[in-house]
Amino acid sequence: MNRAPSVRIFFFAAMAIGLLLAGCASAAPVEPTAASTAEPAPTATELPTPTPLPEKVVLVGGGESNFAAVQALMQELAAQDGLVFETRPVLEASEITPEWKIVALLTLPGNLPDLLAAAPQTQFVVVSPVDIQSGANLTVIRVRGEMEAFTAGYLTALVGYDWRTAGLLPSDTPLGGALSDAFRNGQIYFCGTCNTYYAPYARFPLVKALPSASSPLDWQTAMQEMALSYVYSVYVAPEAASPELYSYLITLNIPITGGALPPDEVKALYAASIHSDIGSPLQDLWEELLAGQGGKAVNADIQISDVNPDLLSPGRQLQAEKMIADLTGGWIDPFSPPLE
Repeated sequence: MNRAPSVRIFFFAAMAIGLLLAGCASAAPVEPTAASTAEPAPTATELPTPTPLPEKVVLVGGGESNFAAVQALMQELAAQDGLVFETRPVLEASEITPEWKIVALLTLPGNLPDLLAAAPQTQFVVVSPVDIQSGANLTVIRVRGEMEAFTAGYLTALVGYDWRTAGLLPSDTPLGGALSDAFRNGQIYFCGTCNTYYAPYARFPLVKALPSASSPLDWQTAMQEMALSYVYSVYVAPEAASPELYSYLITLNIPITGGALPPDEVKALYAASIHSDIGSPLQDLWEELLAGQGGKAVNADIQISDVNPDLLSPGRQLQAEKMIADLTGGWIDPFSPPLE
């Protein structure tokens, strides 16, 4: 049997398979295709929310006789409502920022229209000795100088002897000479004709009115002139008060009434203070002001303080306070003398 053809067929088949396998082995490797990766979407960056400034109330003033009392009251009220409190001697419109809730001014500023226009969101409270028009963001607390003077005349007569009283008053207030008239009318309301029992006789009360800026020597000279008529009590307006004047009054050894508590060495002779109290109306209006409700005009209260009971007894103080209630209630006209 001839196997040659079969062997040849097998040989060629094996060669063909080998060549096929070699071709596959020598083929260039296929480079892997990089998979496409999607770009991540950009993340929005949130900006920090600005922290709002704390709301505040501001007191403008410094040299007024009632500054300390109003400062203490506003500081207390601000703390109760979680507000920042600060004081400034003066105020310009450019200084006001949106977080200012209430601004209280103890004197009437010349730039008030600018302040009101610059900050319509702020409630302003102005203490004024004259009538001014209130507005949407302006509340006026009116200080009635004639009521202070009337009360001073009444109280000075109440603590004096033989109606022999005197007053040292400023001449350059908006009331001018009418301030002295109100002081005289206060004593006349208390004692009528006020005739003295002993010589030398004079028409009491005696009054000396000088410009507010007068020197201590000028005020002392005015008092010395009145003392020649044997004055037994005196009212000293804040404008007249000075250590030099008080030193002279100590030599007279007479009761003193005034607008502010004097130095310690004078307290034994000091009967009481008479002043306008703006704290009470300010406190009454506080919640309305915080709510943005302004536009009111109210009168300051008249208050007796710094009382020395050795010179002004509780009974006489009560008598004076009843008179004040009638005065502020409109039952007494400080410019109209009840008797002549």
